[in-house]
Amino acid sequence: MKSTKVWPLFTSFDHRDVMSPLNQALLLVCLSLITARSGLSILWMARRWTASKAIGASSFWCRTRQMVSWTLATSRGRLLVYSTTIAVVAAGFLLVSPAPKQISIPLAAVGVLLMGQNLAGALLPPTVLLLGSSNWETIRLLGRLHRGLYPYRVVCLLEPEACQSGRINSLYNSHFWASNLRQLNTDQWRDVVFSIMDTVPYLVVDTRTWTDFVEEEVQRILQSDMSKQTVFVDDSNGENGDCQNVASRAAVLSELASVGPTDVVRSFKDIGLYSPVAPLNNPVTGPMEYNRTSRLVTQQFKRVHSSIERYRRSLFAVDFGIENPELAIDAKTLLELLNGQPGDNAVTVYHTLRRDISAVETFIDRWGHSVKGLTASAASIRKELCGLQLAFDQAYPGFVEEMTELLDGHQDESDARSTS
Repeated sequence: MKSTKVWPLFTSFDHRDVMSPLNQALLLVCLSLITARSGLSILWMARRWTASKAIGASSFWCRTRQMVSWTLATSRGRLLVYSTTIAVVAAGFLLVSPAPKQISIPLAAVGVLLMGQNLAGALLPPTVLLLGSSNWETIRLLGRLHRGLYPYRVVCLLEPEACQSGRINSLYNSHFWASNLRQLNTDQWRDVVFSIMDTVPYLVVDTRTWTDFVEEEVQRILQSDMSKQTVFVDDSNGENGDCQNVASRAAVLSELASVGPTDVVRSFKDIGLYSPVAPLNNPVTGPMEYNRTSRLVTQQFKRVHSSIERYRRSLFAVDFGIENPELAIDAKTLLELLNGQPGDNAVTVYHTLRRDISAVETFIDRWGHSVKGLTASAASIRKELCGLQLAFDQAYPGFVEEMTELLDGHQDESDARSTS
């Protein structure tokens, strides 16, 4: 059988037959826009590198070399290696191909710029290391730190499968994907964590879910005298993790000053890390984002209220009789918990969201097989509460604080009018 040589056929192909001058012009315009976008992204990335270089506990380039080894051992690092190889091969093929140079050169340049942007973001040395257990609350804290401390990089080493990504908005998920240095070889996590702890200038420890690993990390911080550059996050309304570790948690944290999740960004200003370009301090985008989030939160509050009303009607429609006295008590207790106290405002609801969602989930797990209509309305409450949490998470760090000041101002005005 006579073989067919592909390359001579390709070289004899006339690209003008399928691409008119107008199409070529449109393609060049699109490539120019993509190139400009990538160029601006690289300039912003250069700003992040400059900021990270100006602050650090050790040599900047030494940290960069270490980031290469840490990143290559992650799933994102392996993906970057494969995609970079493919991009380089494709760019080389374009440059040596007989395609028109006005098309092949911009295509190759776009590919190189995009890969350069991805590599620069992946290898940026961290300024803050977030330590804690692998759960969705820690990822929410990571997103808050990422937005509040930009352009400085915040990294973590969390298990993706244990973080319940469905509870986290897409923005925080993207931060988590770009910041997670979880090693593919889980046996090496101590070496990597302790190595990063020795090189980054600042640490954050989420102690709300207390485990043996968190205790080990806290003990090492105290023994190495890094507590002055560490922010410990605690929440009196949160859960304490494993009940067997509650005593050790109290013993370790009794002498440490801790802050709530909403105050963690402000705490960094006290220990010397301040970012004037972060969304929290941006005078242009800040008010716009505040108004947008306020509308979103207000809409979600109405949905939560409607779901609680449906639950109330379902509760009063159920005839518990004498067979399910515990179900009746738990259902009424849950309703009282969700109703809150008179005078509760949006900030109070925000601080109790974690508790309320957990209480609804506990009720559904215990009584889901008993009264389907009641547990279905409880599931609707859980869905809307999670939606409210996502609405809060989309706001920039500082939104809750500004909302608190606004509500306090309205309360002072109403008090003044009532006294007058």
